[in-house]
Amino acid sequence: MFVDVGDFRHCVPRNGHGYADTFAVVTFYTFVGGLNEFFVAGLTANELLWARLAAIPILIATGAIYGVWRDIVRAATLFESRSQAVKTLIEIGLCLVFRVPVYALILECGGAEGDVFWRGMAGGVLVILFSARPCGMWIEYVRRTIFRLRQWLEDPGRNARTSSNCDHS
Repeated sequence: MFVDVGDFRHCVPRNGHGYADTFAVVTFYTFVGGLNEFFVAGLTANELLWARLAAIPILIATGAIYGVWRDIVRAATLFESRSQAVKTLIEIGLCLVFRVPVYALILECGGAEGDVFWRGMAGGVLVILFSARPCGMWIEYVRRTIFRLRQWLEDPGRNARTSSNCDHS
């Protein structure tokens, strides 16, 4: 059911994936986070502006890391061989674990306090529940179409053996 993550943990070929993942995360969550902060949390225009301005460096700093995290979890759960329902649950789980603390930091940097902060967090969790799979699909689209990268985890064993970034010793 699961793959030993140690089989390829030392060999995560990035070759542009970090740039693609960062671009995808920044574009997706700037838009989706802004919608949540405006319509659900009720941030004022000024708070929304500061939250989004604070979000961009945070999303840039975490975009590539999220991509690596996502790839490792997907490989460990044999993601590609799962049904659509299970793929959705996997994407939701890995997104919740990674994105909820990041979103709390974004709201805090944007000046949300008390009730506004907690409404934003509740809305953020709901947004993540409904947007995790579309975000994952957006990341894959950006990788394949915009950055023209190959999907290296379709066969982790084969790609780990042939990766030029992998130390074969």
